[in-house]
Amino acid sequence: MEALAGHGIRFEDLHPQDARDMFALCQGCVYWEMPRQFATRPSFGEMLRMKTEWLARHSRGRILGKVARENGGLLAFTQFGPPELYPQRLTYDAGPVSEDAMLITCLFVGHHSRGRGLATELLRLAEETAVRTGYRALEVFARRNSSNNPAGPIELYLRSGFEVLRDDEVLPLMRKEVARREGPVLVMAASAAVPTSPRTPQDRA
Repeated sequence: MEALAGHGIRFEDLHPQDARDMFALCQGCVYWEMPRQFATRPSFGEMLRMKTEWLARHSRGRILGKVARENGGLLAFTQFGPPELYPQRLTYDAGPVSEDAMLITCLFVGHHSRGRGLATELLRLAEETAVRTGYRALEVFARRNSSNNPAGPIELYLRSGFEVLRDDEVLPLMRKEVARREGPVLVMAASAAVPTSPRTPQDRA
């Protein structure tokens, strides 16, 4: 568990029970994990059950996201992991996701918690997770000209050191190198090793 300096915000690994605390747009959403079932428009209760069970099944032995909490309440979260866990990735024109990359599928900060650096910190923690689990990069489908996207707008990722790997008019595939190998040793890229700079109001989070 980590804390944001100067704040009472705690960052924790994403757990199955967190699905119940997610925001209305995200709670129980299985868009990335089960696209066929999602397309049938199951009830909210059914989606929440599927989401919780999916997280319980696939988070054993691995970290699939991070949450930010303050006084027990959820402020923001991100979900990520091995691309093969998220079949919806195959439907994006800017794909495929690289085999050496961990895929970010969702990043959402509650409206009343934005401007506090939460998105930046969640991305930093995603980088740390990618390095520890042997990935060389993070990748994400980010939307142009709108924040109406599971993972947020392209501007957030450009500010965080991502570059366009494969372009698209709406949802380009973004990539950030986070690690390199020197012999048997996995070394963090400079951008991932440097502590985060002070947050600015322009940060989406």
